[in-house]
Amino acid sequence: MPPRLKTRWNRAETPRDYRATAGAIGANLWRITTECLLNLENEGFETRDNAQRLDAIAEFAAFALHLLDRHAHTRLDDAARAALIGATARRFGEIIEDNRRDVCGGGGHLRRFIDLVNRRADEYADCGYDDDEGPGFTMKRLLGGHVRDAIGGEQRQWIPDYVIDMEAPALYKALRRAASMV
Repeated sequence: MPPRLKTRWNRAETPRDYRATAGAIGANLWRITTECLLNLENEGFETRDNAQRLDAIAEFAAFALHLLDRHAHTRLDDAARAALIGATARRFGEIIEDNRRDVCGGGGHLRRFIDLVNRRADEYADCGYDDDEGPGFTMKRLLGGHVRDAIGGEQRQWIPDYVIDMEAPALYKALRRAASMV
């Protein structure tokens, strides 16, 4: 069952700034990425602990943030796009930070997440993307490899295939719905 996403505002006549939009997209992004992880686990790809689960969620989120950036590129000017993506990454990073603090203790998790997002954005930047079709095969293959590395396990060689065929397209579709407010 797909996650329930907030795609409309209660009062459409009220203007929204990028922080409000980013907050809604960030919360939806958490639902979308945890659903991706749950689907992997339901398919028999086992995770060892919550830290490993958060690593996989962070990989899905970095991918989704890159897709959001590509989506926003055609709809917003550069300043608005940068503000939206930055605020969404920060909002999602705060959620990751809270969860990592509970699981791993310590701090600095937000900075590590933002660094991951920036590294992945550099990798995904050269990959094909079509605004109607979504990410190209190379981008989905990179995501599959990163999720495989985050999860590992005995069946790790099958993780990229599953991510390419099932989770990347589902994530793209859900993100498009969540980003319809952009």
